[in-house]
Amino acid sequence: MNDKLPNVEVIGTCFVVEDTIYLTANGLRRGVGDLASTMLEEYHHYKYKYPDFTREYQDFLLRLIVNLYAEQTNTII
Repeated sequence: MNDKLPNVEVIGTCFVVEDTIYLTANGLRRGVGDLASTMLEEYHHYKYKYPDFTREYQDFLLRLIVNLYAEQTNTII
């Protein structure tokens, strides 16, 4: 067992400890799409330090979506 892992029940699909994203058995059962989106969320929390359930993180995601749309459609925003 890894000594870094918290001794708590994990309900979600992924969690981060220090610089590692861990997958849970529950996450693996939920399918590739759900697992990929959750891993991306955890990566953003780790890399950009956005906390869960915040307007700051929501704004970041919305900007990302708008920028990707603009890039894919050659639209100037």
